Amino acid sequence: MRHFKAHELVHPKIYEMYGEGSINFLHPKLRTTIDDIRDYFNTKMTINNYYWGGNLKNRGLRPYLIDKYAKYSQHKLGMAVDFDIAGMTADEVRQVILDDKDCEAFRHINRMELGVSWVHIDLKETASRIYTFNP
Repeated sequence: MRHFKAHELVHPKIYEMYGEGSINFLHPKLRTTIDDIRDYFNTKMTINNYYWGGNLKNRGLRPYLIDKYAKYSQHKLGMAVDFDIAGMTADEVRQVILDDKDCEAFRHINRMELGVSWVHIDLKETASRIYTFNP
């Protein structure tokens, strides 16, 4: 990946077990999309920050047995991330993605969650180009 290390993309328990190799548990299209989004916005993009003492650890790949989240969450399948873009609200980022959804950087995004203070994207197949949903 061009912009991220595995600890930014996977839960700390997964990183402890597999180190940088844990990045391979993320779907290849998701890895490409994360880097492409970072290039598109050309500013800091935060997924997990626990490695540096932050409180974010479940915004990329999550252990399958975590009960706190949906049983079949796309995060548990390596097909979703939650992120923030520096200097923009989640609503602003979502609007940019929707307005430019045919852009090469966003080509693999199939779903996006609305009504949350972060940006959630995933690769779950849908009938529409970028399906939006509420939590």
